[in-house]
Parts: sequence; C-alpha cells; structure tokens
Amino acid sequence: MNYRKLESWNLLVKDIVDLATKHDINGVLLDNCQAWPQIMQIDTEEMYRQDTDGVRSYSNVDILNGEIVKRDEDTGYWNSNLVDSYANPMLIKICKEVWGK
Repeated sequence: MNYRKLESWNLLVKDIVDLATKHDINGVLLDNCQAWPQIMQIDTEEMYRQDTDGVRSYSNVDILNGEIVKRDEDTGYWNSNLVDSYANPMLIKICKEVWGK
C-alpha cells in the first residue's frame, strides 16, 4: 500500500476496526509496528515518463502525491527527523480510532 496517501491509512484503520467489531476482538498484534508506516520513495523515472506523443503521463498533482512509488525498505517514520520527538502518527491514528469505538 502507498502510505503516502491518507486513503491507505484510513483503509488500514477501517480494516482493524471492522475486524475487531465483527469478531469481538479485544486486541490486535501489529507485527513490526515500530516500522509503520513505510513511506516509499516516489518512482521519479515513472512519474516523469512521457507517452509516445510527448505528453507527460502524470500530472504535477500526481507527482506531488506520489501516485507511483518503488519498494524501498530504508524509508519511513523511523528514518525521519521527528522519530525522537514525536510519537508515530500511524499508531496514534490507529489508537484513536480503536479507542473511539
């Protein structure tokens, strides 16, 4: 999933909440959650690709949003400047949503 997009975060949280509600689960194991979210690098070669007619395949908004990413295990929250001063935003979002239910 492309965790550069809020829709991916919301889908993950919705799945967790739906599973917990539907199956009366009172706990969820988030394997390797300290590495969440893995925010992959934009595939710049693909994003700036031009079609055969010379027109770019993706808009500036698509590029800004990082519509196409490449698999990169070295990027994510744990590799950011905020890791020592701010709690993991993905885990905050999950906890708020689950506790709210």
